[in-house]
This record gives sequence, structure tokens and C-alpha cells, in this order.
Amino acid sequence: MSCLTNDVCGNKPKYYYEWCNFNGVDGFYYQAAPNITCTRDNIAELYPTCSNCWTGFIDCCADSIDECCPRSQTSIPTSTPTSTPTPLCNENHYFQEGQGCNFLEIQNTDISYYTEHSMICCTDDRELCCPFNYNILYGFIGFLGLSVIIVVSHLIYQNKALKVTPETKIRCISPV
Repeated sequence: MSCLTNDVCGNKPKYYYEWCNFNGVDGFYYQAAPNITCTRDNIAELYPTCSNCWTGFIDCCADSIDECCPRSQTSIPTSTPTSTPTPLCNENHYFQEGQGCNFLEIQNTDISYYTEHSMICCTDDRELCCPFNYNILYGFIGFLGLSVIIVVSHLIYQNKALKVTPETKIRCISPV
């Protein structure tokens, strides 16, 4: 049975079985407005195994359903930051998609970042935004040197295996 009376509502529309205790997608908790809502008397009979439902469903009299469940003043804590980032630098320089960092370069994330179609950097000097990545160069030179050592070692080993050694003289020649 509803707990709303004409004394409480007056001429305002009545809303029944509204769910009001929930966390909204905007990060705030919504709960029943105490002066225009009330909990139904028979809610425990309708949902005997759901104790959370006993305080969640309310009846309300208001001009709109949104007035029944106002947003709380503080947001619920989140595991990820919700603040908007501050700009990286005062003056942005845009580099087109083809002008981004190449294979042998590394992006300097302290002064640059990528957007969907361009790279934005705090300076117009592209070499500061994308410095040369010496680690790739050193790795390539090391790989090349190791490959040369392996090939030379293999050739030396193959050459020793194919070398013909002359027979030593036999001291005693036996007749045939």
C-alpha cells in the first residue's frame, strides 16, 4: 500500500515503485528526497528475499521523476582519475601524420603527444620532439657484428673439415 497522502502531495503527480538508491553513470550517488518520498508499507511482502529492495523502492510525489532522486553533493570514489588533464605546453606546434616519429626515432613524451591525425609538440623543432633512437642503431650494429662472427666461424670450421692432410711416410714398406 502506498504511503503517499493528499496532504503530502497536494496537486503534484504521484510516482510509485521508483528505484532510488543507485550510483549514477556520472559518478554520483542518487538517493530519495526525504520530504517528498516515502517507503511503501508492503515492500517487504513483495520482495521478501531482497533486503536492499526494502529501502530502494520508494513512492514519490513531484513534478518529475528526477526530483524524487536528487544527486548527492559528493561523488563516489573512483579507481581512475576523473579530472581533466591540463595542457602540456603553452604553445602547440602541429605536425601532420607523415611528420610523426619514424622507425629510428623515439617520441619525447615530455613535450609531445599524438592525436588522431597529427602529433602535437611544444616546440617547432622536430628533432626535439622525435630524437634519434640510438638503442635501435646499437642493436642493429650488434646483430650485424654477431652475424659476421657466426658466418666467419662457420667458414673456418668448414675449411678445416675439407682440408687434406698428407700421409706420413711409412717406415716399413711391405711387399705387395
